[in-house]
Amino acid sequence: MVRQSYRAHHLVRKIIRNKELKKNKNLILKNKNAKILVILHLFYPKSWKEIREYLDNISCYNFDLIVTTTKGMIPDDTFSEIKDYTSNVKIIECKNLGYDLRPFLIALRTVDLSNYDVVFKLQSKSTKRSWLYIYNQLFMRRDWFLDLFDGVLSSKVVHQNIDILVNDESVGLVAAENLIVSDPLHKKEMVQKIAKNNNLYVQGNYKFVAGTCFGMKSECLQNIKEYMWNDSDFKEVPNTRGMSFAHFFERYICTQVESVWNKKLVGSIVRPLRHAILSIPNSILYHYSSNRLFEEDIDFDPEVFYWLLDNRLIKWKYEEIPFKKIIYVRDDIRRPFIENEPYRYLKGDIDGYKRYCEYHLQNGLPVMSIKRFDSLIKSIKENGYDERKIIIVNNKNELMDGQHRAACLCYHLGEDAKVKVLKIRFIGIKEKIKRVVPNFLWERLKEFRN
Repeated sequence: MVRQSYRAHHLVRKIIRNKELKKNKNLILKNKNAKILVILHLFYPKSWKEIREYLDNISCYNFDLIVTTTKGMIPDDTFSEIKDYTSNVKIIECKNLGYDLRPFLIALRTVDLSNYDVVFKLQSKSTKRSWLYIYNQLFMRRDWFLDLFDGVLSSKVVHQNIDILVNDESVGLVAAENLIVSDPLHKKEMVQKIAKNNNLYVQGNYKFVAGTCFGMKSECLQNIKEYMWNDSDFKEVPNTRGMSFAHFFERYICTQVESVWNKKLVGSIVRPLRHAILSIPNSILYHYSSNRLFEEDIDFDPEVFYWLLDNRLIKWKYEEIPFKKIIYVRDDIRRPFIENEPYRYLKGDIDGYKRYCEYHLQNGLPVMSIKRFDSLIKSIKENGYDERKIIIVNNKNELMDGQHRAACLCYHLGEDAKVKVLKIRFIGIKEKIKRVVPNFLWERLKEFRN
């Protein structure tokens, strides 16, 4: 039987809510006049029935609600439910651009932040992905959604969160503790690159809320509201493998709390039993995290790593293999490496390489050009080959990265020569956990998934 992705659990949550109302009556009385704004991006309409249960946890306060939606995504009956939920609601329909970040910025433009003490930013996180290992944590189905909302608005933490944000001058943001994270090296480098290109500052040791659900002092959003953005910022740039501006901006919002306002990011402990159990597979999966490659003496291109290896579980080894055994794959057709266009360009086929560059341009692949390739050829000729920029293949010897470098080496050394490669085999999360944990624990995890 397939269980529903979003669950209201009205009765259970009402019992817990009433219990916490009694337990926190003094805090509630203390902050009864707190001015609260909730900005919710509702992309998944079915999530409303559960999200409104979380909003009920702040029904003892006066709050305004802004719901941003993607045009055409929300059915009329859900619109009616939202409008009936509270009279202090504004619904803004946006085009599907910039995930939840552009809608958030649109919503901020419509309010005077000085009228509020606290802003809760929420989004209807999907629950469809069954297994995800990211930031050294395993998430199954509803885990990320529940962690996001429990860390901000669960009946067990919301009153403390409001109290901290209203009364503690040292705190600027609250969210689930396990979702206040630091980026791995390749993402940090991309964040810094985007920041530089947009004349923005991001400190090197920044942290942010993965999933972008948090409570924040309203004053800490003032410069975010005033940021001069336009739609072109949030359009996916063709021919790139890098981070989008929207993904950069979810980090940038959180960095401002510390770097501009000199305030702390504070985490709420959520679902401790769940995370205690998941710590077992977490410790197993960590040993296969692609991020551990940064411990090796390898010079990765951040965008290549992001495109090929981000959030992947792998095994790897170094190997020397002949150029003739390397396979090049394009359009699902496997060819010997020595037949690929960059190598043939070095052998004199200029028109073939021009067609190869046009193919990349037409199919949204990284931009290639004769000028760029000639620059690489010149650099290797004058400075030699930097073995830290290693050629990467999979366990079938199919080339994953380093095609142009390999072409230069093959042309110089000969087709029978061997080259050192990093050979990678991808591993499924379920496959790895099932192999190493006892059967009783595996069965428990399968039950736990839902």
